[in-house]
Amino acid sequence: MDGFDFDFDFLGGMDSDDESVFLRSKERTYFDVHDGAEILSRRAELPQDGESLRAISYAGGFSSCSVVIWIAAKAKIERMFVSTLRVGKKEIDAMQDLHESGKLDSASFVLCGISKENKSLKGKDYGYTEYFEEKCAECGFEWCYAKNHSKVILLDTSNGKFVIETSSNFNENPKVEQFCITKSDLIYNFYKSGIFGE
Repeated sequence: MDGFDFDFDFLGGMDSDDESVFLRSKERTYFDVHDGAEILSRRAELPQDGESLRAISYAGGFSSCSVVIWIAAKAKIERMFVSTLRVGKKEIDAMQDLHESGKLDSASFVLCGISKENKSLKGKDYGYTEYFEEKCAECGFEWCYAKNHSKVILLDTSNGKFVIETSSNFNENPKVEQFCITKSDLIYNFYKSGIFGE
């Protein structure tokens, strides 16, 4: 296809170091979005124009939110679009922190309608919806609910436009997740018009 001539770099692999192994414990994995951003800072550079960085995060590694924090440390995010199943409390807190520190100007979220019900598969009420909506209102972020299962993040930054395609929702990441982080106006505009209708 015309316009798709990308170089690829890979992050992750099956090394035995502490950042890229499977965690086999059945105990609860506690996750910190800032720790995940630190992992990325130590192991990767932002892709340049027409480049993609592909990564695998193993259990407890980094999440979509961690990738956004990592990019925000290197370039001011002027506009962010997030398409995801749901947004976790730690993650919307982190976006509020970025906004209040001047690293994130504005954000729009498209969530799956089921996330509005607040419940896990086991029926536990996490209170995500009220908390998420309150934080968005405080920051002036936009949000809506739709029949949505896509997981794409678009960042229009002071260093260009980035697209994050991932299996990871915008909440805690106790599982193996895959990421493709691309710097491309073409792909950014493709997703923006297709998912966000702009």
